Amino acid sequence: MVIAQQRLLSDVSHELKTPLTRFQLATALIRRRHGEGYELTHIETEAQRLDSMINDLLVLSRNQHKNKVLQEVLKANDLVRCASMMHV
Repeated sequence: MVIAQQRLLSDVSHELKTPLTRFQLATALIRRRHGEGYELTHIETEAQRLDSMINDLLVLSRNQHKNKVLQEVLKANDLVRCASMMHV
């Protein structure tokens, strides 16, 4: 279940990145053609907030994956330790 959640989190984050990047490019082009504007600044601020949230999700997903790998390594170390004690 945890692996499925991690995968979903990662997939959703990556799927959101592509349209958000295109959106940010479009706002940059509008700014270039039409200059500053309150509405455009507000849109860019919200796009940056979304970008930050998506990046946080990606970091969370990576950290969860690293923690899962670390748990598996620790389990393997315990198994090796137990096996070595049995041979003593």
